[in-house]
Amino acid sequence: MPNIVDEEFLSDDDILNIVLDAEKQMEEALEDSIRRRINPLIIKGPPGTGKSKAIEIATKQAGVKSIDFLASTWTKPSEDEVKQTGSSYPYHCDHLKEIDGALIRGSDYSKWALAADLYANRNGGVICLDDNDAILMDVDAASLIMKATEQTATRTVGYAKANSTHELLMYGVEPSFEVNTSIIILTNMDMRAMVEYEKREAEKKKKPLKGYINRWAAMLSRSSEVDLQMNSPRSIRVYCEHKIRQVGMLTNSPWLEKEYGRCLTEEESEKCLRWIRLNQGRLSGPLDLRTYNKLAGILISRPDTWEQSAGRRLFN
Repeated sequence: MPNIVDEEFLSDDDILNIVLDAEKQMEEALEDSIRRRINPLIIKGPPGTGKSKAIEIATKQAGVKSIDFLASTWTKPSEDEVKQTGSSYPYHCDHLKEIDGALIRGSDYSKWALAADLYANRNGGVICLDDNDAILMDVDAASLIMKATEQTATRTVGYAKANSTHELLMYGVEPSFEVNTSIIILTNMDMRAMVEYEKREAEKKKKPLKGYINRWAAMLSRSSEVDLQMNSPRSIRVYCEHKIRQVGMLTNSPWLEKEYGRCLTEEESEKCLRWIRLNQGRLSGPLDLRTYNKLAGILISRPDTWEQSAGRRLFN
């Protein structure tokens, strides 16, 4: 695939075709992941470009059902029950939360919650870690993922701290259990390149590898990886423009309708795309689909001065 330097020789259509080919590869890999033919599936691409939405849609269409212990409701055992059993655990589950599609977990996440999610979905379901780099760099969490994706008929996950963690005791999570759960990792990191870099640095400096690197290497050895080829500001912008036009994101937006009372016209939508195209280099943060929503809101709120307002809000 062309790198960033090559892009000067490519048209926007050329770049879009490269990205759409990668998107098709992702769709096929998702089908295989849902059917448990590959595990884990690692998808690399910038945040805010629709990766998690693609997971949500694909898993719902496939009829996936996942269990969310963290969103379920639990009640303490009665005093009589505690006397009879000698324990305050586990709690009673008053309502078990089952969701359609994958259980998508963002950055506000901990390793005990990962253990709970694996246990809750040990007989099925799909767990998706959504741009959750901190959890991937946690040695214990990386070990849980590694064990849950072993290429064996039986995969046993061990988390000894289940015996002492209140939340896991509450949910009745065992310190060792078998899993049959598909795991999808969404990230903007090049995990394979990082593994190779850390190995070279450790060898050069005669120092041990960072704890999570060996776990990553084990995961990568059995994973399927998809790079969405949005590795430059231009490729991100080209894809965002395509997606906005394809789904009518600004002209048929329930969010804009709710927040601002109306959507954009086709002409207004194209004005937003053109403004971003001319000013992308001046934006205060990386471009994503949310940036276009912000700009659309500014245009609706201040139709006569939207360009000046957008500059004040979105520039460095």
